Amino acid sequence: MRPSARFWLIVSVGLFLSVPHSVPAQTRNSSIIGRVLGPNDSPPQSAPFPAWVEATDVARGEVLTVQVDAAGNYAFNSMMPGDYILKFNATALEMKKQKVHLEAGETLKLLTRLKARKEEKCHPKPGEVCL
Repeated sequence: MRPSARFWLIVSVGLFLSVPHSVPAQTRNSSIIGRVLGPNDSPPQSAPFPAWVEATDVARGEVLTVQVDAAGNYAFNSMMPGDYILKFNATALEMKKQKVHLEAGETLKLLTRLKARKEEKCHPKPGEVCL
């Protein structure tokens, strides 16, 4: 007696389901490393004037922040691939934004220069005080 078509269908589906199938997953294996410099190409970091970098994942809204070390270096490790908006901040220096795209397994290396913040001039009227 020959097995029916239904029997072979059930066997085929059973074999298909029993074999592990790999699904590519995004992993946190990308990095952004860099250096922030202030005016005159000096690192902006010193005790009273800290500097930091913020990375916002455009797709997920996740925000990561790292402090810049005394030499101006920073690193974001174990990041998901995708688009990020980087904000470079330092006390007394202008904030700078930069959009970057990070591929899976990529280490993106950046050099960012910040300009001195322009001083706002205050011209108080009689009886007013500048803050």
